[in-house]
Formats: sequence, structure tokens, C-alpha cells
Amino acid sequence: MRKSILICLMAWYLMGGMTMVGQTKQNAQGKLTVNGKTTELHYAYARQRQNLYDENVREVRVVLSDVPIADADMEDDFAVHELGVQGKVHAVDIRFSLEGEPQGGSLYDEAAGDAAVTEQGHDKFERKQFDDKTVAGKVSLDEPVAVGDLTYDFSATFSAAVQHESEGAAAAATGPGKAVLEYLRAIRAADKPALKKICTEASYQQIESVPPEQLKAMAAEMIPADTHIVRVFESGDRARVETDSKSGETKLKLLRINGEWKLQL
Repeated sequence: MRKSILICLMAWYLMGGMTMVGQTKQNAQGKLTVNGKTTELHYAYARQRQNLYDENVREVRVVLSDVPIADADMEDDFAVHELGVQGKVHAVDIRFSLEGEPQGGSLYDEAAGDAAVTEQGHDKFERKQFDDKTVAGKVSLDEPVAVGDLTYDFSATFSAAVQHESEGAAAAATGPGKAVLEYLRAIRAADKPALKKICTEASYQQIESVPPEQLKAMAAEMIPADTHIVRVFESGDRARVETDSKSGETKLKLLRINGEWKLQL
């Protein structure tokens, strides 16, 4: 029985955990008009991340959409574009500097076909709030933008919680990243006091009854020494940490409870 509990736990770790659920509460109000066709915008997403072309620069990506967008699609720079090509999403994507200055945007709409429609210099942002936790205000174009056979315009007010995306060394240095590193150390050492501290109560109960030597043996076999953190996603009091090793990629879910990050196995 103890072995089956541990195998279950380790298999969960290596095969990947749950992903964060995309928010479905309407938090934007506006319109997107493409070639005379107008779509209502109801959803806003904000994500702080590394710039795609310069890993030393961070930016805030804001997506305004007519329908909810899954977290997995927001985490993929090309997924929302593909949804737009398929007519499943009608949205605008605006990049901001960390100071809150618009840096250009993209259009996602089936009218654009496979083309990546981008523009720079026309976005206006009337700021209400812009910090690590929330981006809020009104975005619009100072005039309709014409790109090839397309003409589009948009205006929307919104308030979105900022999700944080970090990679590499920066990911390992985050609160969730440090919690996962401590979990890996503790599980390999069968350090139950540390595991009790770093796991949720329900998760620790899965580990508590396993003998220390058995815990060490299973951890050594199923969690390779080369396991390292590659990416962290934070959204309020929840987070997901992605690791990689010779055994493959894994995803760990964490909750922040009373200010401390806890693994939810």
C-alpha cells in the first residue's frame, strides 16, 4: 500500500500535473472593427514576460478578446494567432514596456488569413493602474490602421490581473521556483519535516506514511539528478513550475497559503 502511494506520487511528478485554469470572468468592454465588421471585446489578459528577441528585456503583453482564452494558448506566442486564423478568436495583442508605454500590437482575425498583422506607433493607453499586480485603463488607436487589404480599429477599457512568466535562472529564483527546488531536495533526502512545510496538508499525507529509505530510493530512481527548472507561471496565489530532465518535462502546481508557496500533488 505504501509503495503504491509513492509510485502514484512519483508518476504524477514525472508525467505532469494540472495546469492553471484560464479566467472566464468578463473584465473588458470594447469593440474591434475589421473591414467594417465589429466584434465586442469582453476579456483581457496581461502577462509579464521576457521579450521574445532580448532575454534581458521584460515586457507586459495584453490581449483583448471576444472569447475566453485558455492559459495554455496564452503561454504560446503563436497559439492565439492560429485561433484567429481559424475564426475562433477575434483579438488585439498589445506589448507594453514595464513603464506602461505601448510598444506595438497585433491583430488576430480570420480576415487576415495566415498573415501576421502588426503595427507600431498608433496605440494609445489611458492608464488607470499599471504595476506588477494589475494593468487597467483604456486602450485605443489614434486612427484606423490599414495593412494591405485590411483596415481595423479598436477601443476598450479593461482591468486584468498580471500573470508572471519567467524562464531559466530567473524562474528558479522566483518564490514558486525556490519552493520546487526545496521540494526536490527534501524528497531526495526523505526530509519529512521539510516536506510537511513545503507541501499542502493533503499532499503531505500521501508521503507521511512512506518509510524514509523507501522514499529516498524511489526519489533517486524517478527524479533524475539533472532535473532543473525551465519556466514558472504565476497568477495571484497560484503557480505552475515546469522542469526538465533526461526523463522528460514535468509540471508542478503550487498554491500560496498564508504567504508561502505550497506544492499541491
